[in-house]
This record gives sequence, C-alpha cells and structure tokens, in this order.
Amino acid sequence: MRIAVFGTGPVGQVLAAGLAVRGHAVTVGSRRPEDPEVAGRFDGTPGIALDSHRQAAAGAEFAVFAVPFPALRPVAAELAAALPAGVTVLDASDPEGRDAQGTTQLLLGHEDSGGELLQRLVPQAHVVKALNILNAADMVDPAFPDGPPTLLVCGDHAPAVQQVIALCRELGWSDILDVGPLARARLTEALGILWVHAAEAAGSYEVAFRLVRR
Repeated sequence: MRIAVFGTGPVGQVLAAGLAVRGHAVTVGSRRPEDPEVAGRFDGTPGIALDSHRQAAAGAEFAVFAVPFPALRPVAAELAAALPAGVTVLDASDPEGRDAQGTTQLLLGHEDSGGELLQRLVPQAHVVKALNILNAADMVDPAFPDGPPTLLVCGDHAPAVQQVIALCRELGWSDILDVGPLARARLTEALGILWVHAAEAAGSYEVAFRLVRR
C-alpha cells in the first residue's frame, strides 16, 4: 500500500520505518524534503521516499498524521488540496503545548479535539485517532514485561477504523479497543497528556496504559 507519513519527528520516523519494513511504499511529506538533515532521519530503511506535503498526499492510499499541533493547520491545508477522496488518515498527534513553566498542557478539550479539527480541515478524508497515548519508540512492536499495552482507536467511519486497526495489528499491536466516534478523541488526547505527566512521575517514558480485564 502507498502510505504517506506527515511529520519528520520521532513519531513520523518510527512509523515510517515500521511500515516500510512491512513492505509498504512509504513517502514522508516534509516542508524541506531536500534538506540533508531531514533525509538523514530516514537513512538506512529501504522503501522510504521524501517529498513535499502535496506530492506525498497526492499519491497516498493511506496517510499518517504525526505533525506537532502548531503546524496542524498549514499542513492540513496542503493535504486538503491534494489528498485523494476517501483516504484514511491515522491521526497520531495530540494538541499539546507548554506553559510558562515548561509543563505540558492540553490545548483543546471538552468541546473539540485535534482529531476533529483535522477532520474539518481535510473533509474528503476519514480521520481516525490512534497511537497518541504512548512513547514514539513503543508505537511499533510494543513489548512490556507486564503484558501488551492497550491501543485506543476512535473514528466516525467504520471501514476507516477497521483499516487502522488492521494496520496497527501489522505494527505489532494485539490489544486494540475501538472506543467509538471521533469526538472521543477529546478524551484520548487528554489521556495522551496524562501519559506525559504519568511518565514524568514514574521517571521513565517507557510506560504505557493497559486495560486490565477480569
């Protein structure tokens, strides 16, 4: 499958590599695809190409959105101009920022979410929120001594949700829970910020949430 990954930070790097080694043709969209420093982040993994946001979007059969919240609107505008209709977009980002003391804060909530905002900005796509409540390094083949972490997924288009679930199973996830419509991203994004504070309190980012069943 032709997959476009938007975001060249840790999340984009991990997911692009994980998808490429599983045989997908991955194009990473970037504002600076010709920059050697950006290209260097993806060296060593065959099957990954770099291109502009619009060119990456134009050829996509599936997309991953891993863009920091301040860049959401400008990148989404480029996707809206180029992304084919009906494409599923896995939104792995959170609307986070830092206050004057450097503490991570949720920038949207209660009445809106980053996932819903992205859906409004890219109306021809089907946005599904997932992979936003743990460390980037654990997004592919997550393994913890206490058992597999739980992946929470939400979206309004059932086939797109199932496509994201199937792709996440490819990436090594075994415990996946569909928690309902995309509006639930207001809650999972808040959980993503709580994960940051929980990790800081635990003294390690190698932690994840797990739903324990009786």
